[in-house]
Amino acid sequence: MAQQRVVAGLNILLPIDEDPPRSISPAPRLETFDGKVIGLFGNTKDNVDQLLIAMQSELEAAFVPRAILHRVKEHFAVPAALALLHELHRECDAILVAAGT
Repeated sequence: MAQQRVVAGLNILLPIDEDPPRSISPAPRLETFDGKVIGLFGNTKDNVDQLLIAMQSELEAAFVPRAILHRVKEHFAVPAALALLHELHRECDAILVAAGT
C-alpha cells in the first residue's frame, strides 16, 4: 500500500514501494558476440526500429554472430508477453533492449 501524508489538509499518496523486490545478480557477461545468437528487442516506440538496425550494423562490423533475431513487444505501454520473453531466453545468448523516443 502507498504511504500517505497529510499536507495542507490534503491526503497525499506517495507511490513508494514499501516492499521493494529483492535484487538479483546480473547474468554473466559474454567474452564475445562471435558465434552467438543475439536478440534485438524493441518496445514499438518511434525510431526504435532505426536504432535496432544501426545496432545490428555495428554488431556485424565488429563480430560474426551466428544469428541476429529481431523481436518487438505488442505495445510500449504493456509488459512483453511471457511467451515472447521465454522465446528470447531460450533462443538467444544475449539480448539487447532498445527504447525509442
